[in-house]
Amino acid sequence: MDFYPYSLVYDIHQDFISLCPLNEYRVTAPNSLSKWLPSSLLNKCNNVVVMASGSQLHNSVFVANCSRLDGTELDQNPYIIWFDHHNHTTTGGFIHHGGWQRRTVPLEPAFLSAIESSGIMAYYPYSEFPVATAGNLADLKVASHRDAFWNSVRVIGK
Repeated sequence: MDFYPYSLVYDIHQDFISLCPLNEYRVTAPNSLSKWLPSSLLNKCNNVVVMASGSQLHNSVFVANCSRLDGTELDQNPYIIWFDHHNHTTTGGFIHHGGWQRRTVPLEPAFLSAIESSGIMAYYPYSEFPVATAGNLADLKVASHRDAFWNSVRVIGK
């Protein structure tokens, strides 16, 4: 796994809380993160699963797990941001080349072509997408997203 630093300012913490309350997850459109993350990534994304943990008193962490098309594969590319509420600082960055299972899933070329030409790619109910669009983080049943969250936390070293 590779970590590429990309920190944001501390003042956006409340924006992230509005996007995804602490200890919950939300499935959202890529453009909901356009104020913070590069459009070069978001333009390739199908959806983003935002996961949050921590408290507003100590530290909180958000992982935006971007599901993006990479050739004929669906690839998860997490962004993590850690808010240190004591020092009013952040640490953030992208996790590339993660090693958890189902991070990258090949899509059959014929299938991919049919879905892309139909215009429903963003709505296709693929098994690596959560069934519910929101919920308690403990109830997130898609292992690849849980693994993206915990691997991101380990990489950032907090």
